[in-house]
Amino acid sequence: MIFSLCKTISHYFPDLFDKISKLEDCRKRKHYELAELVMACVFMFIFKKGSRNAFNNERSEEEFRTNYEKIFKVHLPHMDTVDEVMRISDERQSEKLKKEMTGVLTERKIFHKYRLLGKYFRVVIDGTHVMNVNEGHCNRCLHKTSEHGKTTYFLKCCPKF
Repeated sequence: MIFSLCKTISHYFPDLFDKISKLEDCRKRKHYELAELVMACVFMFIFKKGSRNAFNNERSEEEFRTNYEKIFKVHLPHMDTVDEVMRISDERQSEKLKKEMTGVLTERKIFHKYRLLGKYFRVVIDGTHVMNVNEGHCNRCLHKTSEHGKTTYFLKCCPKF
């Protein structure tokens, strides 16, 4: 999977790291390149790590860090640093980058074979969760119960929110 990802990035987005580096960087101290931070954020989700802490645990293993840096040719930052930068970054810039990337894939007709009825492009939206609360207010509230019996509600479906 990792080699396929590298191949995809180099084939469709050979200038991805340059484009990320050109995003406005709002940090005062710059220990890591912006591309390293953004890509670590993306890879945390691609590798399906459940949390920043889980990714940091992998990061502390020498073999994982060495392979990561060898394959992606970027340093692997601490995920708390990544979180801090993502929180203060202007999301409009990352949205613009995603739009450009989607444009590249659309121009190259990558999505055409997945059209509905051979005509309509499908749009997938992840809208599963807006905020967590300890108490739901209707029977449509999504929720999960931990192994310790604590129920957390995800408010998204309710018009009130």
